[in-house]
Amino acid sequence: SSDSFTLADSSPLYNCLAAADAVTTTARMDVDTEYWGDIQASVSYWQEQFHRDVEVCARTQAPNGTTYTGAGGTSTGGFDNELDGYCCYLSTQSETSSYLQIHKAGTSIKGTLAENSFDISFGTDVLYTLSIAVASSSLTCSIANSSGSVLSSIQTEDSEYSSGGVAFMPYNGDS
Repeated sequence: SSDSFTLADSSPLYNCLAAADAVTTTARMDVDTEYWGDIQASVSYWQEQFHRDVEVCARTQAPNGTTYTGAGGTSTGGFDNELDGYCCYLSTQSETSSYLQIHKAGTSIKGTLAENSFDISFGTDVLYTLSIAVASSSLTCSIANSSGSVLSSIQTEDSEYSSGGVAFMPYNGDS
C-alpha cells in the first residue's frame, strides 16, 4: 500500500473504515499476501468532488510488499499500473456525469462515456458502492447508490489472470 489513510473516518451521515489523506500521490489499499480466483470485491465510499476517480481491483499481480506512488502515468503507481490485474474504474466526467470502465493491467478494455454514462452527485452525504466481480473469465463492473439500485454495470470476458490480490484506490485522496 501507499500514502496514508485515516481509520474510522466519517461523514455527517456515514461511518467508514478509512479515508485517504489528501496528498499529491495516489493512495492505495491492497492485499498482496492472499490470492483469490473467483471473487467479488466492493468498496462503499463517498466522493467530495468530480475528477477524483476511484477503482476497485481483483486478481492484482503485485508481489508482497509492493508500494505504489504517483498520481498516474507511471509504471510504479497510479491508475495505470501494470500490476493492477482487473479493475472496475469510475471515471467522473463532470459534476453530474460519470461512466464505468474495466481495466486490465491499467489499460481500459471495456467502457466508454458514450455506452454507459450515468448521472452522479458528490458530497459527504452521498454513498456509492463500486464493485468488480470476477468468475472464471467473466468480468463485471458495477456501481450502486446507497439504496442498492445499480446505476450502471458493464461486462466483458478475459482470461489472462486466474488469481491475484485485491485493491482499492481513490485519486489524490479526495474520495
